[in-house]
Amino acid sequence: MSLDPDAVTWITPKVHDVIAAAMDFHGAGVADAVCAVGVRYGDDGVYALCCGLAEAIAVLGGFERTADMRHGFTLLSNATGQQIGPADVAPTAVAEVMGLQFLMAHLNGELDQTQALFAAQPVKVSAGLAKLAGTYGRGRRVDG
Repeated sequence: MSLDPDAVTWITPKVHDVIAAAMDFHGAGVADAVCAVGVRYGDDGVYALCCGLAEAIAVLGGFERTADMRHGFTLLSNATGQQIGPADVAPTAVAEVMGLQFLMAHLNGELDQTQALFAAQPVKVSAGLAKLAGTYGRGRRVDG
């Protein structure tokens, strides 16, 4: 995927818009911000927005990043302790799981995996990342 470098300066405020709307549980605001990027820059722009959200979540969540560090995140079932994916959760939680998978792949530097997840379900990935960003943002707002 390639994106016009000028687009990055325009997308950055949209990352903030999505996080602010998600922090306030404003679903329409999240959708508007994501759609605005999609209309102007297409799928590449929305993918860039998702990467920006993943970076914001990493900062809001306090993840330390170093060049030689890989995060070993996996999703585990509370009931069984086994690794799970979108097919293993209720339909209402699929977006969150896909957002988590994208976040984990992004933090692990797995560009091919982030692109594959996004290509398969761009709406669910972006919605899941927005929910995660809102959750982490609310936590930071409370914690100071």
